[in-house]
Amino acid sequence: MMLTLPRILGDGCVLQANTVVPIWGWSEPSEHICVQIDKTIVKTQADGQGSWQAALPPTKCGGPFDCIISAESGDSIRQHCYIGEVFLCSGQSNMELPMEALRFDYPKTYASADDHLLRQYKVNTEIDFHERHRDHASGEWKSCNADSIGEFSAIAYWFGHSIRKLCGAPVGLINVSLGGSPIESWMDSASLERFPEELEKLHPYLEKGVPERLSRQSLEEIERWHKELDGKQGAVANDWEEIQLPDTFKGTGLEGFVGKVELCKTIYLTSSQVRQNSLLRLGTWSDEDETYVNEHFVGAKGNQYESRDYAVGAGILKEGENRIKVILTCAYGSGRATPNKSMILKLEDEQINLSGIWEYRILSRAERRCPVEDFIRWKPTVLFNGMLAPCIPYAVHAVLWYQGESNTGNNARSYQAMLESMIKLWRKEWQRDDLPFLIVQLPNFGIDCIEDGGWPLVREAQYSVSAELENVATVVTLDAGEWNDLHPRNKRIIADRLFDAAQALLFGKHKTHPVLGAWKINNTTGELSVRFLQVEYGKNHCETTELSPLTTLDGDCPGEFTWFWRDGGTVEQAETGIIDNEIHVKLPQRTPTSLRYAWSNIPSVGLLCDDRGVPVSPFRIEITSSSSNPVE
Repeated sequence: MMLTLPRILGDGCVLQANTVVPIWGWSEPSEHICVQIDKTIVKTQADGQGSWQAALPPTKCGGPFDCIISAESGDSIRQHCYIGEVFLCSGQSNMELPMEALRFDYPKTYASADDHLLRQYKVNTEIDFHERHRDHASGEWKSCNADSIGEFSAIAYWFGHSIRKLCGAPVGLINVSLGGSPIESWMDSASLERFPEELEKLHPYLEKGVPERLSRQSLEEIERWHKELDGKQGAVANDWEEIQLPDTFKGTGLEGFVGKVELCKTIYLTSSQVRQNSLLRLGTWSDEDETYVNEHFVGAKGNQYESRDYAVGAGILKEGENRIKVILTCAYGSGRATPNKSMILKLEDEQINLSGIWEYRILSRAERRCPVEDFIRWKPTVLFNGMLAPCIPYAVHAVLWYQGESNTGNNARSYQAMLESMIKLWRKEWQRDDLPFLIVQLPNFGIDCIEDGGWPLVREAQYSVSAELENVATVVTLDAGEWNDLHPRNKRIIADRLFDAAQALLFGKHKTHPVLGAWKINNTTGELSVRFLQVEYGKNHCETTELSPLTTLDGDCPGEFTWFWRDGGTVEQAETGIIDNEIHVKLPQRTPTSLRYAWSNIPSVGLLCDDRGVPVSPFRIEITSSSSNPVE
């Protein structure tokens, strides 16, 4: 076997400073290996199967350094590496969301993107139902520049950019994330033994070749559905009708429609307008679109979650009449141009509003809804085996975790236990009981999900973990979401909150956030009063008693407080006010089960925050009696 390094230790990698760094690989069995990085030399010997690992002693930040790994057989690897701050960035689509999706929101960022000391290793999708992979099939370290910035996770990019400014050191971002992935896909079978219902999901897929066959069959069914639909095109003859966009199709001739529809908008431009660079921004649509301007194809997206931002090339627009056409495939009977999304043609010095009346006509109608893909990449354990395992034991300073949307369903109540189990698993794998975790609490979101309590439960779980486990900080992002978009575009505010948490937890800076302190019932005044504390990130479990200067994000009275009675499932809005940095809540006539704050999918009115605008996490106070019941 030739001398080999894992891809994650490839050319241009960033190694963690000021700690022992494992360097590992494969060679001929029992072969002696020498690792030299700059002037530091360590030696080791491969085992009987050819696996070897060396321990690089703690090293200061810097680079690029020459990295030479040589074997006694004469094989050698020569490359460059850096020493700096390394972060593992994991989760589902909101962690994975690339800067490319935000290209038109941050033109200045793209223009000044060059920073060879900000580097990302993107792990591509790999799965395995049976065993851990020892290496990734593909992947390489890339520095940040105008050509590569689009591949960077937006959250990771902004976070890494801030770390670069703080430390001045190289920063390595290991992007091991996948859209739609539930937490159980990032855990191994042993850590899921407490959750047998998750392991049961694996049973139909354990026979060799079965996952691939089932996935292929589901994709073939989808392709067959599309071919059937295309074959019917032209069979439906109907006149043009008007429709108001953006909006759902409810109450229109397209309500519940499954098939293909053409939607058009006509605009008129001057000669000076058509000479400008232009961008078509149509928000998000359900489900699949092909978009044209004056019969020139400008772009297409395959699902309801991607923003339709399409550059309009030179020569496409013309003086006078211009026609924008969207061929929309409504696959599941819930077509829409998502409400309250901006629809514009953006020119260099103005923008033309495209919302309002559009025309539509049906092109073809399906007899059934489109089949659903069998997403084998989301099954329990498969991403741990295929994507995460080859990253172990790469030395990292901390883990950034942004996930939970896919666990807001039936297993929302078990999310806290699963998250704790996953953190303990990763810490065990990295042999670091204190490995820091920086967790993003789910932001606001409302469209496409019902108010069944799943989102509040996952938010509560994410926040509770930071109180239960050491070296865990959860950042609250209720103000960073968009009610009509699962992928809010303001990723920078979330990265800034993570950066604050990192400063406190990792770099000894004084960064605090507001948390629930104590509460008590005053029967004389008929009120329940709630006090809040200002504590360091990651130290919610400590007895920090600094009083928080409390206010609200919108300057309104405190809102989103509700009483709840378990015996009838009744919910009632609570009357509140702020007095001396405490919330005072008027008691109802009948003793409730609990007081809830921000306990909904999209809490938005009168959200509590500190004087820096950092929101308070949603919470529940259980009312056990009418007497005082302080909770520290």
